[in-house]
Amino acid sequence: MEWKETVASQCRWSEYAEKNWADWNFIWEDSEADYQGHASFLATKDGKFVYVSWNYGSCSGCDSWEDMEEEVREQEFKDTATYFDDVHELKAFVDTVNYGKEFKDAVATYMFHALLEKELAN
Repeated sequence: MEWKETVASQCRWSEYAEKNWADWNFIWEDSEADYQGHASFLATKDGKFVYVSWNYGSCSGCDSWEDMEEEVREQEFKDTATYFDDVHELKAFVDTVNYGKEFKDAVATYMFHALLEKELAN
């Protein structure tokens, strides 16, 4: 799925995610675009993977991003992303976190299709 098709792209502060990962292929997401919401996604590009997650509120009292300067906010998005160099690192991550059945199923489906494509190419 493309960035513009994700709910995350509609969430507050999504412009920072877009700067970094808009050209990635999105495998999974769990996002809610509302005046208070959250966004989490797993994406891939060139054999690498990234997991990104953020929450936001409707006011400075419940949204820590609001009090940050733009440069700090942009750097925070970069710093809090978790990168994986290959599917083996991603699988180890999936085995250690509990983001729910949909997350595990999405990663398993992606890995299955990637292996199938590789096999068919040979």
